[in-house]
Amino acid sequence: WTQEPSLGLAVEVRRGLAEARRGMAEAKAGRAEALAAIRSARDEVANDDSVPADIRKRVVQQLDREIERLSSQGQS
Repeated sequence: WTQEPSLGLAVEVRRGLAEARRGMAEAKAGRAEALAAIRSARDEVANDDSVPADIRKRVVQQLDREIERLSSQGQS
């Protein structure tokens, strides 16, 4: 015995898919914004001679790791 899915269920599924797509697009946009901000901060720190070189190097390395992490999330 098989039962045809109701039209209401099909509408709900489509609505849920549309919401999921919107959520994914918003997450992608948020990740892009975060990457831009971190890259900007990285450039500022890298070029700030008022920060001692050893500290500047460590901060830039940490920011590079975060940039890589966020970049790899965007590829999955």
